[in-house]
Amino acid sequence: MHRFFILLAMLAALTPVASAQADSRDETVRFRPGATSERYSDAIDGYDAVNYYLDARAGQHMSVAFEKTASTCYFNILTPSGDETLYDGSAGSDVYSGMLQESGKYRVVVYLMRASARRGANCRFSIDFAIWD
Repeated sequence: MHRFFILLAMLAALTPVASAQADSRDETVRFRPGATSERYSDAIDGYDAVNYYLDARAGQHMSVAFEKTASTCYFNILTPSGDETLYDGSAGSDVYSGMLQESGKYRVVVYLMRASARRGANCRFSIDFAIWD
């Protein structure tokens, strides 16, 4: 009987544990004809993230304004090359505005900080995008 419990314990140790998986959603930001700004609203839970993609040209201005229900919910902006973070929301404010240096598809990622994600926190948010010459 003792061997049975040892064998059972060994099998349990070898069984993979289910881990939290992030659900990353992609959205392409589209402006209505003639508009230079657009608002999106959504929600994330735990390790979820939303990737917003915007096409822009070097020399244009972009602004992102973020309203959120959780203090540990942030956004980052990545350059079209993906090699550089243009803006890190966890180190700044909930508003970004600047002139773009590269042409291409910018990615804005909305996410929860890891400690909050681990606890299964959630965040409802609205995010405003604007691009103009």
